[in-house]
Amino acid sequence: MTQTKPELSTKQRRVIVAILGGMTFTDAASDARVGRSTVQRWLRDPEFTAALQAESGAAMAGARGRFGLLLDRALTVLDQAMHGQVVGECERWAVSLVMRHAAQLLELVDLEQRIARLEATNAKPKG
Repeated sequence: MTQTKPELSTKQRRVIVAILGGMTFTDAASDARVGRSTVQRWLRDPEFTAALQAESGAAMAGARGRFGLLLDRALTVLDQAMHGQVVGECERWAVSLVMRHAAQLLELVDLEQRIARLEATNAKPKG
C-alpha cells in the first residue's frame, strides 16, 4: 500500500517563510502563533527540515539568478566606463558594490558545493 507524505500545516509553512525572511526561531514561532518549543520540535522532524531546506534552496537559487543579472549589468557599465563613456556616480557605486559581493557569492557557492560533495561521500555506506 502506498503512503502519501503528510502536508505541512499552515503554521509550519508560516514558520518556514518567517525563518527564511530572517526572523529568529522565537519570532517565527510568535508570528505563527505557536510556542518556540513547537518550532524546536519541528526542526527535529525530517519532513519539516526537508521542506525548510527545499524552500531555502529555491530562495537561494532565485537570489543567485537575480544577482547574476546584476553582475552582468555591472560588467556592462564597467566596460562602458573603461571605453570612455560617462558613468554616473550612482552607477559607479552600484558596480563597486556588486563586484565586491560577487566574489563573496562565488566563495559561498563553492563552499556549498564542497559541503554537498562531502555529505554525499559520508552518506555512502562504508564497506
